[in-house]
Amino acid sequence: PYRGLAYIVIKNLDIAKFGNRVPSLSFEVKFAENKVTSIIKNVSLDAGIPDEKIMIEGMDTWQVNGFTISGDKTFRSQIEALQAVYPFDGFEYDGKIIFREKGTGTAIDIDSDDLGASETDNKNKDALTVVRTPEIDLPKTVKLAYISKDRDYQDGTASYTRAGTNFANEVSLDTSLLLSDSDAQAIVERRMKEYWANRTTFTFKLPNKYATVQAGSLITLPYNGRRVNALVSNVSYGSPGLSEITADLIYNQTYSSINRIINESGTDIQP
Repeated sequence: PYRGLAYIVIKNLDIAKFGNRVPSLSFEVKFAENKVTSIIKNVSLDAGIPDEKIMIEGMDTWQVNGFTISGDKTFRSQIEALQAVYPFDGFEYDGKIIFREKGTGTAIDIDSDDLGASETDNKNKDALTVVRTPEIDLPKTVKLAYISKDRDYQDGTASYTRAGTNFANEVSLDTSLLLSDSDAQAIVERRMKEYWANRTTFTFKLPNKYATVQAGSLITLPYNGRRVNALVSNVSYGSPGLSEITADLIYNQTYSSINRIINESGTDIQP
């Protein structure tokens, strides 16, 4: 009933070599499934997805301190609890469910001449539609609810507020992972960077030669005189041979780790 405590029964212990006294024992608990990839796979298998249909890419080094499943959580919500902490996407492609670290994988180069494909030989004059989320719709504060490793498994909340923003939007994230307070603080800072850096969305049409472009694909395309990376979020199929793509601009550095060391009062020891 108490998190962090275990009840152990030892039978027929010879205490003679301990001076006929019950010895003081200490234990180290090791988890066989402490990798993010293992948790994702187990949740997917429990959801009824065959093992051969599951592909996990680019997350081999990610590990967790603890992961809880309480109540009647859906399989989707269990994956989303991981996504609140770790930057990865899940999508379906060619009959398989693929989980991939954001901003990784082989990028598909989109030629400028192929943007705005149409049924006729005339190229669509609005080859690339760009929508940039206004500041009023972006968060000023990001909060994360988690289980604190540093405070005897009590509920913890990390918060990061962006300076220089006049709006009061707040994003609240919830995860069932066990985290140190330092890691939780680094996560909310990274998530804030994601919301603000990846606020540009592209919409465009492509010919059949790009049939391999699917939701979750990493692409590069021309924008403002340079080539940028974008992550495909949706593909709609229209006229034969044409597909409409929606992709979000990404900055790879957004997903790099931020290391923080915080004391018990919540003050930075090492920024």
